[in-house]
Amino acid sequence: MNIFRPYGAKAISLLVFMKKIKAISILTIIIIFTLLSFQFIDSHDNKYRHAQAPIHQGVLHLNDVSFDQNQIYSLVDHWDYYHHVNIKEISDFTDKTSIYLGQYPDYSMRLDGVDPFGISSYHIQLMANTPTTISMFIPEVDTAYELWLDDTRLIQNGDIHHDPVSSFIKNRVITFTVDSSSDLYFIVGNSSYYYSGLYFPPVISTQDGIMSMILHKLLFYGFLCFSTLSIATYSMVLWIRNKKTSLYFLFGCAALSFSIYISMELWRFIGFSAVNFMYAINDVSYFIMMACILSINAQLAHIEKNRLYRFMILPVSIFICISSLTYGIILPKNEIMLRIYGLIIDSYKYISVGFVFYTSMIGLQKNKSIYQWSIAANCCYVIGIFYTLWHRNAFEPITYCWPNEYTSFAVIILFTIFMIRKTIQILKENDQLTKRLEETVEQRTMQLQHLLNQRKAFLREFAHDVKAPISSIQLFVDYLQDEDIPIDSEVENYLNIIRQKSEEAGSYVAQLQHFSKEDLPLSKRNIICIQSFLNQFYENNKPDCDACAIYLKLELEDIPAYILGDETQLIRVFENLLFNALDFTKENGHILIRQTRNASGIQIIFQDDGIGISKEKLDNIFDKGISYRHQNQKEHGLGLYIAKSIILEHGGDIYVISEEGKGCSFIIQLPESQKQD
Repeated sequence: MNIFRPYGAKAISLLVFMKKIKAISILTIIIIFTLLSFQFIDSHDNKYRHAQAPIHQGVLHLNDVSFDQNQIYSLVDHWDYYHHVNIKEISDFTDKTSIYLGQYPDYSMRLDGVDPFGISSYHIQLMANTPTTISMFIPEVDTAYELWLDDTRLIQNGDIHHDPVSSFIKNRVITFTVDSSSDLYFIVGNSSYYYSGLYFPPVISTQDGIMSMILHKLLFYGFLCFSTLSIATYSMVLWIRNKKTSLYFLFGCAALSFSIYISMELWRFIGFSAVNFMYAINDVSYFIMMACILSINAQLAHIEKNRLYRFMILPVSIFICISSLTYGIILPKNEIMLRIYGLIIDSYKYISVGFVFYTSMIGLQKNKSIYQWSIAANCCYVIGIFYTLWHRNAFEPITYCWPNEYTSFAVIILFTIFMIRKTIQILKENDQLTKRLEETVEQRTMQLQHLLNQRKAFLREFAHDVKAPISSIQLFVDYLQDEDIPIDSEVENYLNIIRQKSEEAGSYVAQLQHFSKEDLPLSKRNIICIQSFLNQFYENNKPDCDACAIYLKLELEDIPAYILGDETQLIRVFENLLFNALDFTKENGHILIRQTRNASGIQIIFQDDGIGISKEKLDNIFDKGISYRHQNQKEHGLGLYIAKSIILEHGGDIYVISEEGKGCSFIIQLPESQKQD
């Protein structure tokens, strides 16, 4: 009994527990770091928290702000809002509401029965003690609008007078001068996109300040776009080279979808009129990325065949992607469809959070450090979804990007690290397999070399021992025939037979000596068409079989097959097997030579219906010195031993299947080669 076994089990349990504590600690650090990062971004790059212009009761005094260092101010609070009114057409309209920009995503103002589409107006008054020139950056909301300064129209983006409203997407910059008091109006119309009105607050600064902000935004979004595009390309290349796993494909699709999604901000600086199409591309690319992330999690948790994934998560993800495409391009825009679409999207985000949490719990149980990166990515994903949903109408970046874009990029980067580590792990495993294969080949080579050395030593000794008595026999026969010794014709005939047989024996010994010296160098081997070779062998040996009253049959494949071998050595093997079959097959028996292919190469079978071999004799049938012929037939048992040696030297194998009284089959396996041009 091992008294240390309980202590070993406790040590293993403690080690597993420590790994879990380490993983949880790392995840906790990541969560805290992500939350602190969001807190920092919220304080320094949020229009609703940082650098708001001091607008009071719809009036902004430009003397209350300072542009000495190109400061940027966001126009968020205290806008006069004229619901479903074009203020330039109805100048005496006084029914207005004070709102902050981003308070309502559309014109329904979250009220039942109110049309979310149409035309509305926004107004603030700008005042200055001295003429002040400012630049304004107007982020695009995928709608049409006109910007008026008093009675001067500064910008027309799309056409609000067209029915339906003709939208145009483009981020705009305008520079104008305020003398003493000016009224600034935004008249915004929308009939298709689900954001209606002036939803994203514009910002003001000097021209240098606005250009600097735009430059930083372009550089940042360009980095996000092209870095993830590079990651997608790298992942797709890995998938093309190794299609056994779809992880690389899914991750490549996720990175590519995010790259397309993030590029929409770059397109807004160029401008385009296909609003519905670009809106659909924007949404569908984001949801494809989400669907790929969920599929990656399912595969890492090994639950891709689980009912929860197959019958809920996967169908819902496909439905969301199709819905986002059809809503953006096909479906009509109305209040009911808008609310249903928003409800579906929010529900899917919460469902995805639950599924990601579920797969992360499975990953924690694996106790593998490589999975910590995927779990960390999931944490960022969950935080990003919750932060976006819970801070709706409370965050918009001044210069950089949105919270869900930060976390999505973090997810891509963390999954990239995971994929790289997984690729390195696969390469290490391949290196280990290659090393084991090399060791196996080296071991096999040493075994073959040892076998060849044994064969050479045995044959050398055997040939040396047999050569002397054969030479003596020939010498005595020559003496009897050359000397004047009276012998009759019958004795003379016997002496001639003895001479003939001794010469044959000497020839066999010479062949053995030659065989013991051969190493079958590669230069003596040629590419052989096995069908032609066997057909020639069949034609050469069929007369011998006919003479023995044995039916010889040949079966070949139609498709040519090739091997690398020495024809002389292979003929020795085939003749040995054929003549053995002739010796052990009765008259009117059958011998079949059949050639086939299998996964290991070329297979050649010598099959007879002779007396067969008993089970106890099969184990050592190829050993040297083993022969099961009749006792009056003196054999040294070298035929099958030599045959196996030759086949092994050709990189193949030979074995026998037999049952006593039912014939036997000798099966030769040889590696297949390619035909040389």
